[in-house]
Amino acid sequence: MLLARRLASPAERESINALLAGPFPERGSDGRQERLCRLVWETGAVREAHRMAREQVERCRAALAVLPSGEHRDRLGEFAELLGETSPPVAEPARGEVVAVPPA
Repeated sequence: MLLARRLASPAERESINALLAGPFPERGSDGRQERLCRLVWETGAVREAHRMAREQVERCRAALAVLPSGEHRDRLGEFAELLGETSPPVAEPARGEVVAVPPA
């Protein structure tokens, strides 16, 4: 949401603020969550978040490359690879579809 607000046009930012104002009702009962999801995608925030994550994984790989080989470096490298591989594809949801991150 922070990225969406930063990347949003003034009109989009105003819409985001209005949609976030007040208490949230039960999931999907008034359409605000769907509209927020759509705005997050339209601002490019999801794409930017994935770009930032990939950049951090590359920084991690570079930092690990200079360390001596060993179990701990190898484990951290495996973790970086996992993060790089499990990033969901960046595709805008279909109209009416609300995208949720599955629980870990």
